[in-house]
Amino acid sequence: TAPKKGDTYTLGDASLEVMTDSIENKKNLNLSSITLLMKYGNNSFLFMGDAEKENEETRTWPQTNVLKVGHHGSNTSSSQSFLDQVKPQIAVISVGKGNKYGHPKQVILERLNKMGIKIYRTDESGTIIIKSDGCNLSIESNK
Repeated sequence: TAPKKGDTYTLGDASLEVMTDSIENKKNLNLSSITLLMKYGNNSFLFMGDAEKENEETRTWPQTNVLKVGHHGSNTSSSQSFLDQVKPQIAVISVGKGNKYGHPKQVILERLNKMGIKIYRTDESGTIIIKSDGCNLSIESNK
């Protein structure tokens, strides 16, 4: 069964909501990414997958504590309008070191920095683990 916008799931004491539908576009499969919002207590985590600006423009977004940045920090995602809505405290960018695409893009890093968002990158920190007790967040990495 393909998940649809608004579908919700329970994961222990956390809830998971599908935030966007897939946009069918055979030339750009990134638009097929769905996005997920996980809530646990007072903490929320928004997972953007490979979603791009076109996906971001399909709805209004809730504020969240942690944003898994869309499309590896490409300039095709994380628009200023989107970030102004989400207002994350922490951004995680999943990206390979020295990747041929030049991700994350400097414009995205500058956009996040300008908003005072703490950035964690897998190319610099390795595996990033964020733990929540429902109120507080702790962050660990393996580097």
